[in-house]
Formats: sequence, C-alpha cells, structure tokens
Amino acid sequence: MRLAMSFVALLCAVAALGGCTYTSHVALLSRGNLVGKELTNVATGQMLEGRECGLRHNLSTAFDDAVKGTSYDTLTDVDVTSTTGIFNWSNCIEVKGHAVRSADLPQGQGK
Repeated sequence: MRLAMSFVALLCAVAALGGCTYTSHVALLSRGNLVGKELTNVATGQMLEGRECGLRHNLSTAFDDAVKGTSYDTLTDVDVTSTTGIFNWSNCIEVKGHAVRSADLPQGQGK
C-alpha cells in the first residue's frame, strides 16, 4: 500500500511539472507609431523578456512586461513561448526579442 501511494505521488509530481510547450516566431510586436517607418535590419537592440502566467494569459501583457521600465516600445525577431500545465499557475506565455524605439526607426521611401 505504501509503495502504491509513493507511485501515485511520483506520478502526480511528474504530471504537475510536465505539460506542453510551443514556441513560435513573430517578426514584430509594437505599441509605437510605425506609420511610414522602415523595418529592415532592426534586430540588433538589447534582448528583453517578459511573461504572464495564470488561467488567463495574454500576449499583450507579456509584451508590456518585457518593455516595462524601459524607453522601448517595439520588439523585433520575437520568440513567443506558450506553456500549459495541469494547474492554472503553470499556464504561461513568454516573449523574448530585440528591443527598438519606434521613434529611432528611419522614415521609409514613400512610393
């Protein structure tokens, strides 16, 4: 009986720590004014990371967490990782990308 309880406890621990993870690549996340801006070769800035976890988790909140406390308003070349588990607090979305200030981007060639 004690062995069975230990096995069940181990199984629960593995299930709690396990889960599904999916990573995708996004070219750009921004809250800045990008109208008429040229976005070529901008993935050279500081790397920033942000995340949000819980039952309801949003990409926008993870992005806000990444740029919080900085003067950056745009992330380029972004990896977005979504992790799910059996508990609410283990459901997370994370962003990691190169930081850019939209005001520093060059004006594009109007055609």
